[in-house]
Amino acid sequence: MERLDRIGQRNLIFGTDADNNIRSVNVDEEGNIGVSPDSIEDIVDPLDSISRSLGCGRIFNATLTMADDNATVFTLEETLIKYAKIVVTGHNMLFGDSVSQLFEVEADGELELPKFDLSRLWFRNAGAGQNGTVTIIGVEE
Repeated sequence: MERLDRIGQRNLIFGTDADNNIRSVNVDEEGNIGVSPDSIEDIVDPLDSISRSLGCGRIFNATLTMADDNATVFTLEETLIKYAKIVVTGHNMLFGDSVSQLFEVEADGELELPKFDLSRLWFRNAGAGQNGTVTIIGVEE
C-alpha cells in the first residue's frame, strides 16, 4: 500500500493494493490499527470531516473516463488544490494546460501535485481512441 497522506493524530492512510483495490489504515489514539477495503466514498467522507476539523480545505474527489480524444478538464471554475494524487488507469494520458498536453503518465501510473489550480490542469488520451481514466483525490486550499 502506498502512503497518500497522514491527517492529524488519527493517522488515516489510504492508497491502493497490488490489485488496485482501495485500502485504508486507521491508527487510533490508543495505537489500535484497522485495515479495510473501502470504496472511495467510504474514505473521502471521513477524510473530509477530519480535514475540516483540522482547519484544512475540503476533500476533492473525481473520476473521469475519456469518451473521445479531445482535451478536457475536471472543472472550469478556479479550484485551488493544496495537494493531490492523480491516478491513471486503462491507457496512458497526457497532461498540460488548455493549449498543450505533453506530460505523459502511463496507465496504472500516478502523479502527485502540490499547490495548483485544478481548472488549469487539462488532460487527454495519449493514443487515439485509447480512452483512459483519470482519478484525482486531493485537499482544497
